[in-house]
Amino acid sequence: MSGSPDDGVGVAPIRRVLVVDDQRTFSDLLQLALDVQDDLECVGVALTASDALTMVAEEAPDVVLMDVQLPDTDGIEATRRVKAEHPDTDVLILTGRPDATLVARAADAGASGFLVKDHPLESILSGVRSGSPGTMVVEPVALATLLDTGANGTADVVLTNRELTVLSLLGEGVA
Repeated sequence: MSGSPDDGVGVAPIRRVLVVDDQRTFSDLLQLALDVQDDLECVGVALTASDALTMVAEEAPDVVLMDVQLPDTDGIEATRRVKAEHPDTDVLILTGRPDATLVARAADAGASGFLVKDHPLESILSGVRSGSPGTMVVEPVALATLLDTGANGTADVVLTNRELTVLSLLGEGVA
């Protein structure tokens, strides 16, 4: 049964997103990309972790896209603070350099996802749509990095093709 936009049945809620990245061109373009989506809305852009914490309190976004490298603190520490103050807010980590240690730190801080900046925009948008508290979406490329190198930079794990497929699907948020 599909509903009309007026009755709220069958209509996905709009996810409100805060972008936190000190690279102004990247953050502005991400804001534009979010705002042209029917189911996403950018509620603001923060260039520092301090500004992000203030904006999370004021705007109450559903999702925070958090860069790892910020001028005033590390994005992982900022994620930890957002989750401590606003546990129902999803925080998705954005990075240009995925590695196993960073993914582990993000998970420990309570991040709901780990996305790679230099992949197609649709990957970031998909991550925003699929993240939720208590889960962690890891982009397949970042997951492959984890499987290839392990936390100590060596190949620690040998998996079957089926196991790799299942892990890839988990990384895409498929339960």
